Amino acid sequence: MPKRNTPTLSGLCSKPDSVRSMDLETIAMLLEECDAQRKQAEAAKKLLSEHVQDRYSLQVRDAYCKAEKDYGAVHVNLPGYNLEVDTAKKVEWDQDKLQTIERKMREEGDNPAEYIKVERKVEERKYTSWPAWLKKSFDNARTTRPGSITIKLTKRE
Repeated sequence: MPKRNTPTLSGLCSKPDSVRSMDLETIAMLLEECDAQRKQAEAAKKLLSEHVQDRYSLQVRDAYCKAEKDYGAVHVNLPGYNLEVDTAKKVEWDQDKLQTIERKMREEGDNPAEYIKVERKVEERKYTSWPAWLKKSFDNARTTRPGSITIKLTKRE
């Protein structure tokens, strides 16, 4: 039986029209290969990012301190490279406390639906634009902590 020419992912990218002549078995095999390579690449990226994060943790911490912030992007100059670390802000709201605030607002004639979503979440974008007096009543129900971290390492020229 003759050996079948099985396309590769790199070959597929250089000849996108070849997909039209593929049978479903070949397409399914290539889709599985895509998933496997994506998972492997994600695992490798996570490992490398964690290593860079650990190796330069003191410089990154100093950059956040110098910028006087806990979240967002900071830049660290390394020999020949620029390291950008972006820490997302993860905000959680205490559901019981929000329910208490909601009841109090109703009693005072306010409409809590203007500020609080039905599942008792407060959109961070809206919260940051509120006046201080309103934020103060919500602060006890709000917790922030670091979310995911994105690392970008670029060669300087």
